[in-house]
Amino acid sequence: MPLRRHFLEERPRLGKLNPVFRAAYTGGFFALISGRSGGAEGGTVRFRVIIDRERCKACELCVSVCPEQVLEMTDSRNRLGFHYPRVARPNRCTGCRSCAEICPDAAIEIEKRAG
Repeated sequence: MPLRRHFLEERPRLGKLNPVFRAAYTGGFFALISGRSGGAEGGTVRFRVIIDRERCKACELCVSVCPEQVLEMTDSRNRLGFHYPRVARPNRCTGCRSCAEICPDAAIEIEKRAG
């Protein structure tokens, strides 16, 4: 009996799938839900990353999980002596909330704003 190939190597054909599912499956889901194509008033929707640097304990999970590399660690330290992240590329944020969800200290919030 032949060994089965790893399931990640067996990708289905995406030609006739629903476009929403296709975008999600191929990794374009964040751009699809971010609203970058236009907001209610016709302007571009942007997201603001709010970091409570005093709560941060420098685990760097937020930096590693961000699909758009919006965050980067600083050389500065908070009152506890830990390095904290900063928003290096604010216009690239898609609002996926990956950074806020993975933060064990709940030090990150995402705010949606029209702009």
